[in-house]
Amino acid sequence: MELVRNQRRLYPRNGLGAHVIGYVGEVSEQELNSSSSPSTRKATSSARLESSANITTCWWASTANGAWWSTVSAASARCSKARRRPLGNSLQLTLDLDLQAVAELSLEGQRGAVVALDPRSGEVLAMVSRPAYDPNAFATRVSNEYWKQLTSDPNNPMLNRAIQAQFAPGSTFKPIVALAGLETNTIDEHFSVRCGGGANFYGRFFKCWVKGGHGGVDLHAGIVHSCDVFFYTVGNKVGIDGIAQYAEMAGFGKKTGVDLPNEAEGLMPSSRWKLRTQREKWYAGETISVAIGQGAVTVIAIQLASAIGGIASGGAWFKPHVVRSAAAREPRRGNLNPDNVAKIVSGMYGVVNEPGGTAIMSRIQGIEFFRQDRERPAHLERFEKIGQDRQERQQGQRLVHRLRAAGKSRDRRRRFTRRRRAWRSGRPHRPRCSQGLFRQENSHYSIDAHPPPLALLRLPAR
Repeated sequence: MELVRNQRRLYPRNGLGAHVIGYVGEVSEQELNSSSSPSTRKATSSARLESSANITTCWWASTANGAWWSTVSAASARCSKARRRPLGNSLQLTLDLDLQAVAELSLEGQRGAVVALDPRSGEVLAMVSRPAYDPNAFATRVSNEYWKQLTSDPNNPMLNRAIQAQFAPGSTFKPIVALAGLETNTIDEHFSVRCGGGANFYGRFFKCWVKGGHGGVDLHAGIVHSCDVFFYTVGNKVGIDGIAQYAEMAGFGKKTGVDLPNEAEGLMPSSRWKLRTQREKWYAGETISVAIGQGAVTVIAIQLASAIGGIASGGAWFKPHVVRSAAAREPRRGNLNPDNVAKIVSGMYGVVNEPGGTAIMSRIQGIEFFRQDRERPAHLERFEKIGQDRQERQQGQRLVHRLRAAGKSRDRRRRFTRRRRAWRSGRPHRPRCSQGLFRQENSHYSIDAHPPPLALLRLPAR
């Protein structure tokens, strides 16, 4: 009997970071037989390093003649071979372990993805895709049963939904439409729309998500309350090509370049895209659905996080990266008006922090939307100034509405009291105001447009 010592890598349970870190597995028979060295055919054990970060792959084989290492580049071309074990390079990731663990727990038992980015540098702080696989099963040669279970699972646990699954962006696409409207001078911040629960475009009625409507909505209120009718109108005015221009500037419809393999591109439709792929022209009615993040537009989770983070940073988009040493020195900048960007960010701030915002339940007490850094970018002060002015104006408007409502209630109570007293005493009640609800004609009363309740109406005998 001979005791053979072998090393096996252990991974965290429940697939923590499985789609980002990857796994280490045993070399397959096909890879072993395809080796150019004849000694590998007598191998007694072998191991393979695979990482989803597409790092250089190494094979190790121990034979009767000793052990040797072979390093293979990403293009699968053997570039070096050595008898002694090479020293590996240190690999430092940008993941925040606490944030990663919280994101993993938030998707426990669900299907989806979570991506957290630092828009100031492009560092990926958390990346979660659920359901996930167990990397420990790949530490040795994976069994056929487990592999069939993974491939036949309808939830597809091998799919990295953070960079590969394509979703409709929904209301998260609306700031892009608003930005396109401002940059093309199609609208300004005072542009308003009356929302009555829906609107007609090209012979079809498009509903708003609020059945009763939002009433009068301007740019800021449209973003805060996520009014569909407002963005239907803006998207119809801007057009699909105008929306696509600024969506592509933010990164939609193309890869972010994150240092992970098999990233999807998503889709940002345009008239040119439809003519190229479907040999048909783009109809204006199709733009209405795209304006609220529906229709043909699809995005990737990391793509959406990068796009919104770049707008919040003033129009600067850093390349997302998982390996810390892969950080880009300079961001990609768009030719955007800083004042227009400030108006969009002010609306996004109100979504979480203002009453009536669609994400007000996500607000955490004591945590602001912007982080208080020592050196604050100039555009942040402009964002806050716009938000403060708008809040003061809205507070003043609410105060005026309350005073008017109180005055109307007081007048109604007084009129009601006078009519009740007149009804009890049996005497006719003469309105004190010339615009009263009743007027006296020939010793009887005639009813105007807004009569009181019938219980308060008593006609004198002729």
